[in-house]
Amino acid sequence: MPFIEISASGFDGQLLWLAGPIQRNVVLATLMALELRRLTSFGLCRGGITMLARVDFWLQIRYVRRTVAASLSLVLAIAGSTAHAQLEFHYTFDTAAAPIVDVTGNHPALSVRSNGPEMLLGEPSLIGGDGNAIGLTSPGDTHPTGNYLLLQNAPESSSFTVSLWMQPLFTGQPEALFARDNVWWPSPCAFYCLYIDGQQGLTWKTGGEDAIVTDEQLIEEDELYHVVISYVDSDGPDTNLAERTRLFVNGELIDEIDEPQEIPSLAAASDANDIYQLFWVGTLSSFGGFSGWLDDLQFYTTELSAEQVAELYANPGSVISFPGGTGDFNDDGALDITDINLLTEESARGTNVSLYDLTDDGLVDHLDVEKWIDVKQTWIGDSNLDGIFDSADFVAVFAVGEYEDGIDGNSNWSDGDWNGDGDFDSSDFVAAFTSGGYEQGPRAAVSAVPEPCGVVLFVTGLTLAIWRRRK
Repeated sequence: MPFIEISASGFDGQLLWLAGPIQRNVVLATLMALELRRLTSFGLCRGGITMLARVDFWLQIRYVRRTVAASLSLVLAIAGSTAHAQLEFHYTFDTAAAPIVDVTGNHPALSVRSNGPEMLLGEPSLIGGDGNAIGLTSPGDTHPTGNYLLLQNAPESSSFTVSLWMQPLFTGQPEALFARDNVWWPSPCAFYCLYIDGQQGLTWKTGGEDAIVTDEQLIEEDELYHVVISYVDSDGPDTNLAERTRLFVNGELIDEIDEPQEIPSLAAASDANDIYQLFWVGTLSSFGGFSGWLDDLQFYTTELSAEQVAELYANPGSVISFPGGTGDFNDDGALDITDINLLTEESARGTNVSLYDLTDDGLVDHLDVEKWIDVKQTWIGDSNLDGIFDSADFVAVFAVGEYEDGIDGNSNWSDGDWNGDGDFDSSDFVAAFTSGGYEQGPRAAVSAVPEPCGVVLFVTGLTLAIWRRRK
């Protein structure tokens, strides 16, 4: 007799047992939905609660001439949702006098500092129009840096992009564009720094180590340049691994380095004087400051794509927005199976094309799939998009025949890939059943899309035997 046993511990200090015979002749996923729905009803999305669950069962279900036998173990745990990508600060320098404000309103005005020379505000814009640029002069009276700017309590982001326009005047020494460090002297670039080096190239350091050193004489004096640095560390700091960093000049990719030295967290490299809280513009303290003009400094909490960087270069003064789109990816005026298939296919590719980034977090993944389903007002698991998640959806996807077929990345939504990883497997059942829509009927209209609760599902063991029987 098919039998299911569920045990759960760690929820409000209670221990729960659910056991009993299961006699329902539908596919494996249906039975899982019936019992896992009870688990999710206990409140997996309550903040701060960790719940461990183990589900073991054997069952036999006849389905389209096929008998399925399975043993499954899974663990569920609570995790926080990710922060959305955004333009974190934007200093246009369009002022003839202090303060130099962040036009996003997220951060305070830049602090103007000097070792002698006067800051040149209200200079003609480098990017055209009626705006202004700022002029910096180095060296100072008694220091290699003349005047410079500081952002207090600067943001910490494990992935980011910095964009600025510059027109340098050479001083015969390295000239810092921007930096973040934890000591005044010497300055190791404990977090990161970008500067024009002594060979008129650009040097980008992360975690105190050279990440990108360009060819000599890349930069010419008194010429206008758009410079962009991006850095990606998707698993966060202090893990000894960062994915990549890129340098663009005038819209062109100059260099890309995989696995650069990781930028540490602020907590890991803090200092008693709170220097680590500062974002420096035009100085690295222990060597030369920048001399020349700067304009339109932007900081994004995500990696911009090459296309987005090219857009900033082609349209000076513009910003990249993250509207997330409408979900109608083929622009035919309907949210339909073509759109969700396109989205799951893009999620599986992992190229993070911004058109498909519905959650505005710089990534295209299962969260964007969930967002599309929210906008469509249906359920994870509704493979035929009829607005209902029921046994007809299992019939549809199993008829395709791609369940654990051993071919990587060949499935989309209508094939059973409900989490956007490119494959139809047990993780798709888990995604569907924890969403709680099985046999709930049409989804009620919602006025706003809720934030994902951050449930992370790790399928730790699965053995599945499938064989065909002839009538």
